Amino acid sequence: GRPIEWHSDGPSQLWRYQLQYGRYLVDLAAIRPDSWPGVAALMREWIAANPMGRVTDAWHPFVVSERLVNWMLAARLCAPSSNLGDDILQSLAVQAVFVEDNLETDVGGNHLLKNLKAMLIAGCFWRGPQAERWYAQYAEAFARELDGQLLADGAHYERSPMYHSLVLEDALEAVCAIRAAGYAVPGRLASAIRAMVAYLPHMTHADGEIALFNDSVFGEAPAPRALAALAARALDDLDPGTPMSVRHAAISADLVGPAAMSLPGGQLRGTEDGGLVSVPMVERRGAVLVDVGPPCPDDLPAHAHADLFTFEMTLDGARWIVDSGVGEYQAGPWREYYRSTRAHNTVAVDDEDQIECWSSFRVARRARIIGREVIDSPLVRGVTARH
Repeated sequence: GRPIEWHSDGPSQLWRYQLQYGRYLVDLAAIRPDSWPGVAALMREWIAANPMGRVTDAWHPFVVSERLVNWMLAARLCAPSSNLGDDILQSLAVQAVFVEDNLETDVGGNHLLKNLKAMLIAGCFWRGPQAERWYAQYAEAFARELDGQLLADGAHYERSPMYHSLVLEDALEAVCAIRAAGYAVPGRLASAIRAMVAYLPHMTHADGEIALFNDSVFGEAPAPRALAALAARALDDLDPGTPMSVRHAAISADLVGPAAMSLPGGQLRGTEDGGLVSVPMVERRGAVLVDVGPPCPDDLPAHAHADLFTFEMTLDGARWIVDSGVGEYQAGPWREYYRSTRAHNTVAVDDEDQIECWSSFRVARRARIIGREVIDSPLVRGVTARH
């Protein structure tokens, strides 16, 4: 409805965050290049209803980082190049300064990367000394932080296939903004993206979608094939004059073909750090994906589940054994269930969880992997592990 109810107490906080992100403006701009009057009207409606200083979801640093990028991208896709409107430009500048003043160094992980990406793209959006400082400072900071959050096999250290995909999407949008602004892509950033793309097959089923381990769900992040396709284009032959998101790329061009990414086939794939092992079945009829890695980084347990040794199985192109993934972030019985051992395809001893999950994003004592071996012999293929 209109006017939009920006501050309703009815929906969950995650729903309210999604409303505040403004991703729908990018979708509208990508589908309808002549949509600027409607996009600008929605931006102005938000500006009028969400003054800075009010304690609302609108001014959480993660939310501001998301919205800042989505507004800049939507503007570049469909706005008249001569004038975005002083009120919209002023709001974008205020939001950028707010993000810089509120970097989520206390949270780290994908939140801090989201902040750094927003500042990097802000440095590409404007021109002048301030923008040049933003770009120089935050292109380096983003590349350094991303590289530091990757494990040796290219997996994102929060060990959630969905968050691996979301972080890779952030990195790709940063590269697209860098190239659109005429800058050279930092080598460290390009190397990190290639490592993350190389990890995608380890967490992907034959249906082209992610495994649902830890906090993961379908539809929140772009599909692995779309990410691999845009990575090839962004790092090699993307028109440098075109700002682009993974979502925009999927809408505007046929980038997601069957050859975009090599999916698990006949060979056994195991990753030492990310902890996922893909065990192919006889005659290549399917595969079993097993999680035999630590539940989370010691300092960032937000998306961990008590799911050691859970597995998913694909047979003849369909998923037969599936993980429950996650359907709720709000503290309560459903959040407790999704994170519990009994919600996964593994063993619960005496009805105890393998790790102590509490609140929405906390973990106390946790299990440790103390033995793991990948077996690939003529008679047996699989993985054995204990904790």
